[in-house]
Amino acid sequence: MFNVEDKNSLPNLNRRERKRHEMADKLACAAFSLFERDGFESVTMEQIATAADVSRGTLYNYFPIKEALLDHYFRLEFRSGVEELLTVVTQLPTLEATLLGLFDVFADWAAGRRRYLPLSIAYGINRRLLDGSVSSRDELHGLFTNILAAAGCRGELAVDADVMQLADYLQHLYLAAILRWLPTDERSPKSQLHLMVKFFVSAAIPQKNRM
Repeated sequence: MFNVEDKNSLPNLNRRERKRHEMADKLACAAFSLFERDGFESVTMEQIATAADVSRGTLYNYFPIKEALLDHYFRLEFRSGVEELLTVVTQLPTLEATLLGLFDVFADWAAGRRRYLPLSIAYGINRRLLDGSVSSRDELHGLFTNILAAAGCRGELAVDADVMQLADYLQHLYLAAILRWLPTDERSPKSQLHLMVKFFVSAAIPQKNRM
């Protein structure tokens, strides 16, 4: 899961767009290899450009700062595993079981990326503030929306439930659970994420619909 070697193709893009995405992926992968080897703070944009065999100008045309490269790499990891992940978790019988299975996978990923998460989270929040957007309706939001829509089809949610809004809340709760975990000595955020799921399910599913 989350192996960039297995990344999905981009069939809906034209050749020019596909080449641009491929270049962005190449730059992010080169950067992350350096971050892992030398440490995030030690790596310079010039070193990343050299490792990717591009000019500094080309690199800056794609990514203005190192945090943007890190953010793109994490999104690439997510895209690489999301279809397999969705196939597995949507076979579970209830929304609670689905979310617990999903966030167990996310917990393992977060534990392995712990030292980078404060940088990635800060970058994401700052970007949304600059863009003036309240929520981040990205690939992760899309995954949450699909899972919640499936729960609605099973009759678990209220008939008038807004799955897009619920996905917003779930994404914010996920971030809150990770932020609660980061300063602790716990090796994994699994316990925090399980508490978050219990809280979300208790609020999202009417009592009469709980299984």
